[in-house]
Amino acid sequence: MELKINLRTLEFTGIMIMGISISILPGIVRKLPSGIFEFLVTHYYFFLIVFFAWKGNIMLIRYLRRKNPQFKQGYVTYAAQLFLFISLYTFGISFLVLSLWKWMVGSSVSWDVVLVASFMILFFAILTVTIYEIINLNKQRERGLEQFNKLKTVKDRARLENLKKQIDPHFLFNSLNTLSALITDHPADARLFNDTLATIYRYIVANKEKDLVPLSEELELMTHYFRILQLRYGPAILLELNIEKYHLENFYIPPVSLQELLENAVKHNSFSLCLPLKIILTISNDYITVKNSIQNKIHTLNNKKKSGTGLSNLGSRLQLISGKTLVIQKSTDYFLVKLPLIR
Repeated sequence: MELKINLRTLEFTGIMIMGISISILPGIVRKLPSGIFEFLVTHYYFFLIVFFAWKGNIMLIRYLRRKNPQFKQGYVTYAAQLFLFISLYTFGISFLVLSLWKWMVGSSVSWDVVLVASFMILFFAILTVTIYEIINLNKQRERGLEQFNKLKTVKDRARLENLKKQIDPHFLFNSLNTLSALITDHPADARLFNDTLATIYRYIVANKEKDLVPLSEELELMTHYFRILQLRYGPAILLELNIEKYHLENFYIPPVSLQELLENAVKHNSFSLCLPLKIILTISNDYITVKNSIQNKIHTLNNKKKSGTGLSNLGSRLQLISGKTLVIQKSTDYFLVKLPLIR
């Protein structure tokens, strides 16, 4: 059964009920207020006690959640810390402010009454925080389930795209045609082409279930893919790498993402020995940037609606896995994609 309780309604109702309960507690107010002003001041004082106690507890909850994100230290540890902090804070602030009330009204209010009222507020705080946490945990579970389903859908689409690449007749035709030409003229290159192609497919199959892989492994896969491009197109495609100063083992990205960025540049641009396609890969400020010159193919200009599926898929995966966004910039001279690195 889903909980649809509004937290603000719960908060307001609880504060009102507890404030009234304390104000009518035997011994806390010795005589009825003589006028409307005195009546309002008396009751608002107790409402403020409960209000500040509750707001303080909300701040404590947020602090403990930041300290223990996703309950990495366990639910029991979180619950124990929450109970301890709430008990100390609520009883302390309640006893202090009620003591101030006793001082203002004089000896007509006994310390026993102050203690009873303080424990009442503490009981209210523990009960309300328990309900509050149950509602929040239920909503968090629903959000997690929704995010899991979205991620599964995007991963399934990505897996399907990878399978399509493996059995795409056009892709196989180009690969086999290149391999055939190399076997006749350059047998050593043909062997290298075949081994590299097998390495790429082994990597795709081995990592298809993973959300993230080390950046070093992705860069290695990218070099294999670029080797195939070189064997197929020669110097018509140029790749420049600027990655010297980074510790690659400390960063992660979605699998096959760099290959997708290179493939996107090759797919949507024309190139030749006279007009090579230059791709620049740079790592800086926790981003890996892939930039290429724009040399649009004719069919790309006529079919803009069909392009961008791969980048959209990659952006969706990245957003669901890490909450980060793929940055895409385009001018008349270049096309640039910035992929955030995940630590």
